[in-house]
Amino acid sequence: MPKQSDVTLSVSPLPGVTPIGVSLNFSVGAIPVCAVDFAPAYPGQPAKISGTAAGILTNPDQFKRQTPIEVSISVKTTSGAGQTTTHRLNWEGLLDGVSLSNNVGSNTYQAVLKGKAQTLLELTTLTPGLTPTSVNIYKNPFFSLLVSSDDKDPNVEKAWASLGFSGALKFEESPLKFYLKLMEHLLKLQQGGFSNYLGDQQSVMSTKALEKIYNEQRYSKAIQTGIELLKKIDTSAVDGGSLGSMTTSYQGASAKIKEYFFRGSNVLLENLMNFLSFLGCTLVFGNNKIFVVPERSFILQTHEVPGIKSQSDRPNVAYPADYNGYSYTDNGYRDIYAVILANKLPLNGSEYINLPHDPGLVGYYKDKNELTKASGVLVVQEHPFSLFYSTTHNNPRDSHELKQKADQGKETSYYDKPHKWRGNEEQENQQKRAEEKQKNYTQIVSPVLENYAQIKFYQARYGDRKGSITLSFNPNWVPGASGTLFVRETKFNLDFWVESVTHRVDMTPPAGGSAMTIVNFCCGRMGTSPVGVSEDGFTGYNKGKESSFKTSFIQDIRAI
Repeated sequence: MPKQSDVTLSVSPLPGVTPIGVSLNFSVGAIPVCAVDFAPAYPGQPAKISGTAAGILTNPDQFKRQTPIEVSISVKTTSGAGQTTTHRLNWEGLLDGVSLSNNVGSNTYQAVLKGKAQTLLELTTLTPGLTPTSVNIYKNPFFSLLVSSDDKDPNVEKAWASLGFSGALKFEESPLKFYLKLMEHLLKLQQGGFSNYLGDQQSVMSTKALEKIYNEQRYSKAIQTGIELLKKIDTSAVDGGSLGSMTTSYQGASAKIKEYFFRGSNVLLENLMNFLSFLGCTLVFGNNKIFVVPERSFILQTHEVPGIKSQSDRPNVAYPADYNGYSYTDNGYRDIYAVILANKLPLNGSEYINLPHDPGLVGYYKDKNELTKASGVLVVQEHPFSLFYSTTHNNPRDSHELKQKADQGKETSYYDKPHKWRGNEEQENQQKRAEEKQKNYTQIVSPVLENYAQIKFYQARYGDRKGSITLSFNPNWVPGASGTLFVRETKFNLDFWVESVTHRVDMTPPAGGSAMTIVNFCCGRMGTSPVGVSEDGFTGYNKGKESSFKTSFIQDIRAI
């Protein structure tokens, strides 16, 4: 462990107290949280552990969500081979709360900082709704105080959402990019369009309560912050493959997107995470950026036998000289040998799970290791290939093209002579729809079905195999990406997917100090060459994109 003289900690501005330790956590799908331990007095020589209350201890509320607080950590370490390395990390958060505790002979004081993206958990996709069985009034999208002044539909949120869909819809965009723009557009509607949906309830006892809430400066500021945060979401890791090739104009895509929107929470971030989960993706929050990455990926890792006492300079790679200890629990075996992708599709208000319903969407993977005695079969009912489901029915985007063809006559039209527009456009368009569907399945879906099923197989078999690594302070560990650990005694590698990274620094006066990093992982698998895939065909995620994501995350937290 580094000595105190090798550790520099700064938390500023945190008025009236002396920071003596931090614990900064980055977890997949969660807002970063930093707990700051402090002594209740201004810095002294040495730092005081008692004194007159000042700053945040006198009135914590006045400091909450105000000036961004920067946490800066610098740690110099020396390896057994004499190699000296200085690691730095800088992160900004907002004060969320102050905790105090007292026991005989012990007083503790702690401030909790949260990442700036916390605002996304305090904004709604629709309008404030009420349901008597829920503590959180934002949870239910089908009940609210609002009635449309134009349409007295009790499910006015559907009308609100439809307005958002029509405003955000770009036929040429992928479902992922469309959904992100939908979230942004719904926030923009709250900046000015909401009053059209207040209807008879816009005057509650002549107070216009909801209108005043939406127009309040604090809420308006939060909306603008939310819009800026959404613009910072980086989708470059998952913008290829089948997901990047498809467009929102597919009938199955638009219907499935709406289904997941209404199925999700009214909390903006929770709603977005629900749809990303359907796509097999999740979010990783850095300092200023937010990254979309595949959830529990299995990208094959590069392995090498390190020299004695050598340390790794690659992100998410641990050599024996890097870690103080590790643990791995292999008790999550799932007795399966194959995976089948089924179809779960909404049809006339009901859901059908039927393998032959649309054979073009059915895929499978069978374990190639015949040494195992596994015999179970996992059926995956919810998968994003249902976005490709379509019929030969007319597609609204073809209206203009159909009219032109109908006017031109038999050379290009279904009809043998110029035909009245809208006479039988659905029948005319059936052949084109069938050809388009076959092209989509052949070029976009079919090549990646087995790859997708293989990843699902690995996730089911290895997902519960978890562990942790304790290292000297090292900010070059990235959550949401694959990693590997080398064990010298047995010469094997342990590959995994990083779920969370926690950096802990203690500056205990007068002469103590330590700095460490704790990594928690899942999807562990051991061997000289652990199993994995070279690419996630659905998202286009591969080793190159994973490396770029790691680099971008490390740069975003300014780790050197």
